[in-house]
Amino acid sequence: MRHLYDGVFLPTMLYAVTAWGDFVTSTLAVKLVRMQRVALLRICKAYRTASTASLQVCAGLLPLDLECIRWRLRAQINRGAGFEMYGVATREGDNKRQALQRIESRLFDLWQEHWSTTSKGEAFRPNIRIKDE
Repeated sequence: MRHLYDGVFLPTMLYAVTAWGDFVTSTLAVKLVRMQRVALLRICKAYRTASTASLQVCAGLLPLDLECIRWRLRAQINRGAGFEMYGVATREGDNKRQALQRIESRLFDLWQEHWSTTSKGEAFRPNIRIKDE
């Protein structure tokens, strides 16, 4: 299911995100996460009563609104353009690998902020960066 998520669901949902990504409002973010929920339920093999935030953490998958940001910033880096968005800044000619690592770190920080504000499953896993052995 994870392979289908990465190979079919994400490319379909985030098609041309560089064009429409600036228009992601809180209302659209909620709709994106709602669509992601179905895939998360299948990946985690969980019951419908599980919260979406908990499913995202258990599956280790970014919320779809943050995934939009990831795809947009990666496209900017691949173009080689300098930018400053979402607390990540790069200049032309920066090392792509380091820039991608900064993006990943910032997105996990944003995800941790979202996770810390919810009361669903926080006692189960307080920090999303903890990896299962």
